[in-house]
Amino acid sequence: MANRHLDIPETIFAFAVPMLPARDVDATVTFFESVLGFRRDFARGEPTEHAGMKRDGAEIHFFRCDDPRALETAGCRIRVDGIDSLYARCVNRGVVHPDGKLAPKPWGSREFAMLDPDGVVVTFFEPLQR
Repeated sequence: MANRHLDIPETIFAFAVPMLPARDVDATVTFFESVLGFRRDFARGEPTEHAGMKRDGAEIHFFRCDDPRALETAGCRIRVDGIDSLYARCVNRGVVHPDGKLAPKPWGSREFAMLDPDGVVVTFFEPLQR
């Protein structure tokens, strides 16, 4: 199998921004502000149809969506440093996924999953120290 990334040698993929569905974008933005310390970068529409948030090097966008299937299957992964304190905060706020407790994974990270107000899964991971 060919190395497809060699087809465009002068392009560097710097980072990706996940687009997550939300029934109520403003409520989801408030949740990410209060629980995770993200800040609103922009919002469009009245009521809000699309919003972007940032914290440190992470960026997430939300779009209004009422499709239950989209909400229950959407998710993203965010790499963090200091996962223990984030996990403790999420436990205290009651947002850790019932099956997503902090644990080491065989692929070389410690991670846990959280549920946002619509049940969208956000997984946080930190590489294991080698």
